[in-house]
Amino acid sequence: MLHRLAIWRGGAERLLFTLSQHLRHLGYEVDIYVLWDSPDLCYPELREGLKVTSTKGITLKRIFSATPVIQALELANEVTENYDIIHAHNFPSHIAAAILSSRRENVPFIWQCNEPHRILHDAVERGLYIKRALKDSIPRRIMQLGALQVLRCSTTMVDRMAANRAFAVTALSNYESRVLRDLYNIKPIVIHPGADKNKFSTKTDRRKVREDFGIGDVPLILTVSRLWPTKNLETALKAFHLVLRELPSAYYMIVGDGPSKRDLQQMSKQLGIDSRCIFVDDHAIGDKINLFYAACDVYLFTALGEPWGLTVLEAMQMEKPIVASADGGMVDLIQDHKNGILVNPLASNEIAKRLIEAIINRKLARRLGVAAAITASRYSWRSMALAYDALYQEAISQNMQRK
Repeated sequence: MLHRLAIWRGGAERLLFTLSQHLRHLGYEVDIYVLWDSPDLCYPELREGLKVTSTKGITLKRIFSATPVIQALELANEVTENYDIIHAHNFPSHIAAAILSSRRENVPFIWQCNEPHRILHDAVERGLYIKRALKDSIPRRIMQLGALQVLRCSTTMVDRMAANRAFAVTALSNYESRVLRDLYNIKPIVIHPGADKNKFSTKTDRRKVREDFGIGDVPLILTVSRLWPTKNLETALKAFHLVLRELPSAYYMIVGDGPSKRDLQQMSKQLGIDSRCIFVDDHAIGDKINLFYAACDVYLFTALGEPWGLTVLEAMQMEKPIVASADGGMVDLIQDHKNGILVNPLASNEIAKRLIEAIINRKLARRLGVAAAITASRYSWRSMALAYDALYQEAISQNMQRK
């Protein structure tokens, strides 16, 4: 397994370790290589039996490591053992996989592209990056805008070449498959992630988190997310501000960490809702996230262009009514007002209206929650592992025939 960074509790990192464990259960020996690792922070509870090797290549002293091609070279150079299959995860690990494949008698590699590099290919994400950069001091502004230009000039062609050298490219959803098809002119294979049916159970204690935070029996909205601009939590806060006009006792809990955290906290103060917003560092709760799902009345997901939505699937499994973006991978999971509620992710008024609806209308919330759990039961980590097992065997067989 090749992955860029394992330094936070993100969905891609949880997928990396969970899939690796399920592949081990199928009899695979799995080694993981990353550029930078924080084993105490990034899912220590999911690492048992896994060998994780870090290059520690990204430092301020090695400025050229900021370019993805150099990162890929560093990652590839760390791999000295021989493997039957190379499984690349997030960008630019597929470039490292292509380098390794060419060095190792064309050992096949698969690119599990959770999503292409947004700043490289997404004009909206580039615009957000530039907007943030322009707020910094002049030296930092020059450095960040220069880094963006270097990234685009040095990486675009190599990125496309690596994608087309893979034995197969997999996508997390039909939405993401279309994105990759249009971007790279390839035919991705859709392999959905799952959820842990034992951990995310409706029998989980609803009261524990409420008691710990002194919330009591009042409406509680929950979001679990990496705090990043494309998660669109600014719109979520605006919507919650409107919810409080109708439900002044409500709370909004955001579980996660990331570069947008300080701005989001500041925004909650500016809106005058900071006393009703609870920011929880996901590092502090470890593997107890199921308790937070259990505590909430409705789960809110406002991300833009999200390839899948692992936390949404987990909340669905716990029979929670979902209010989610009618965008990205959510359309694979949710049918509006059948097993959840889909909203325009940029329309705070609409989001607020649907949140209030899901909280007040208990009958609707119960119906949506039960239907959501039925949908979630169709997805499992074992099914994902078995799909990769079949793909690995096909790739290895074809490679042996060529030899």
